Formats: sequence, C-alpha cells, structure tokens
Amino acid sequence: MADVTTPHRRSPKSHNMMKNMFRESDDESSSSDDEDDEEDGDPRDKEGLSAVPPHADNDDTMAYTGLCHDFQVFLRQDRKKGIAHQLWPAATFLSHYLEQHVETLLPPGTSVLELGAGIGLCGLVCYKLHATSVVLTDLPVAMSLLDTNVLLNAVEPGEQIPSTKQSVRPMVLSWGNEGELAAVLATMDKSSQWVCVAADCVYWEALFEPFFHTVRALVVDHHVDVILAHVKRWKKDERFFKMCRKHMQVIQLVEDVSLELQEHTQDHHRVIKRIYRLTAKV
Repeated sequence: MADVTTPHRRSPKSHNMMKNMFRESDDESSSSDDEDDEEDGDPRDKEGLSAVPPHADNDDTMAYTGLCHDFQVFLRQDRKKGIAHQLWPAATFLSHYLEQHVETLLPPGTSVLELGAGIGLCGLVCYKLHATSVVLTDLPVAMSLLDTNVLLNAVEPGEQIPSTKQSVRPMVLSWGNEGELAAVLATMDKSSQWVCVAADCVYWEALFEPFFHTVRALVVDHHVDVILAHVKRWKKDERFFKMCRKHMQVIQLVEDVSLELQEHTQDHHRVIKRIYRLTAKV
C-alpha cells in the first residue's frame, strides 16, 4: 500500500452539515431509467435529516440470518437517534450479494474496510464470511452502537477472535477528513488484500464530494476496490457516479427493481437497487 496521499479537506460548512445530519436525538453507460422522474425519497433525503420512521419508539435487536451460509449477525439499532443508528435496505442487499459471491469478492486472506458502517451489518457479515480483518468506520456518534454490535457478535473491539486470526475494529472516519483516513490506513495490514464495502452512502448531495474524495483516495491512491450498494432515489445521484467515472472504472455488477411498501405512506413504490465495483483505471 502506498503512502497516504492527502485527499480533499472537508469544508467547515460541510462538517457542520454532517454533524447536524448525524446528531444523536452499471456499467459506464447510463441505465434506461436515468431519464425518469425522481424516485420517492426516504427520510434522510429531506431537510432536518434526523427524521425517523414513525414506529421507531424503542431500541430493538434483530438477527440477520445468512442467505446461503450458516451464520447469524445480531444487531441493535436505535432509530430515534437518527440515520446512523438504523439498518437501511442497501445494507441487506449488499450483504446478500457478498454471500452469493464470496469466492470472488472475499477470497481467503481478504480484509475489509467499511465506509459509513452505521450499525455494522455489511462489515460483520464479512467477518462471518471469514474476512481476515474488518475495520468498521463511521462518524463519532455511531461508535457506541458499533461497539455494542461488535460485542453482540462475540468480538472484542480491536481484538483478535479467540482461536482465529480475525479482528474487528470500529474506527472514526468522516468522509473527506485526511487525518482520520490516514489513521485508518495506518491500521490496515499491508500484507493483506483489502476491499472496501459501502451501502447507502450516496443519498445527500452535500456529501457527494466528501464521500467521493475518500473513495477516490482509496481506489486511485491505494488500489483498494470499492463495492458500493446504492438505492436510486434522485436523478441527482448520478452526479456522484459521473465524478467517479472521471477518475475510476465504474462497473455495475447487478440491478434489482422491485415494488416495495413504503413505510411512511403504506403505498407501493418502485425501488431500484444497484451494486457497483469501483476500481483504478488501467
């Protein structure tokens, strides 16, 4: 892994927006739907981004059961605290995909970095799929719940699992913060093959650039592929992918289109979920 190259520095305005937002209280051609009207959004796409689903009155613990592997991941969420404290659909979608393609995406000896981990599902699924090392990153407000979920799965944060060489470590990483990225990179074993996973991280236009610069630093400067799951909500989401295509190879791995019940309106609406692989250009 090359030395750390300083990525984009997040502006104070962007930093404040991120703090408010998370406060505790295809291939390279466009898909056919890119010209459609904007899709229905979810709570985080509105102003006052701490909006929560209406029946999120209490903490709850759930279990993700392996789709085609024999394991469970136990997760606690606290949706009244905001978007970093709950499970979002793209995380489950990506977890299923990782299970189905574990031989190619997570071959033996692979370690995993997760961006915007939230409650940690994707990274913990990678741990259950025998990733050598897993680093779960998010903002400071997410660390307590990440620590809880790591412990729920019998893993001491930052420690090796008994009788194995695996480790799981939650770490702070604000997108666009070069110091925090450098600290994360410093913990990554250079003898291991790393892959980055991210689910539902492209959702608010103000965060496109900070997220892009973190992704670009990983892919271009450090040759870490990014597997990105995305729920298409707005036409403006494409701006992020256009930025990526200028500097990286963007490959759409899969697309799923379904009708799903919207929690807030109880109406069915079309949901488009995609998974991309971002790699360095040859």
